[in-house]
Amino acid sequence: MSYNDHRTRAMALLENPIKYPGLPVRKRAVMRLRLWRYPSFQPSASWAVLQADNALFLRRITWDHRHPVIVEPITYGCEVPLASDVFETVLRSLQAIKLPPFVPVSTIGIDGTSYGLEINSFALSARYNWWESPPEAWTQLEEWHGSTTAQFEDLLPASTPSLRHG
Repeated sequence: MSYNDHRTRAMALLENPIKYPGLPVRKRAVMRLRLWRYPSFQPSASWAVLQADNALFLRRITWDHRHPVIVEPITYGCEVPLASDVFETVLRSLQAIKLPPFVPVSTIGIDGTSYGLEINSFALSARYNWWESPPEAWTQLEEWHGSTTAQFEDLLPASTPSLRHG
């Protein structure tokens, strides 16, 4: 199996963490929020807030693409319950950010880090992503992304490879 095949499989898990094998199956779960960081030379990760019935869960999926792959990509997943007040605080701080959705960008490169977030609800969804440094008008979003992923990392166990312990 080629690296591109492994990458496709791993990215499918990072982008749809609800279906991560080995973690609890959450019937009727919806992904309310997902953040990601995909660096070229470190493990890639996505953090997702899942809602199943009236409960919230924080799930992290990590793909360690630095190691040779024999059969399947090396991925890890973990999950913890998430207090609704923590999620509401994260949402309020995101909603306070004002940014233009479409700005000119003139960046080129090969290696680096891709960042992003998507938010979903029944009536509205949005997705923002950038490579390396965002446009200046998105600096608040970059700061929010960094502080939110750090907050999520503090809530998740270190028993699986985390971005702070790996």
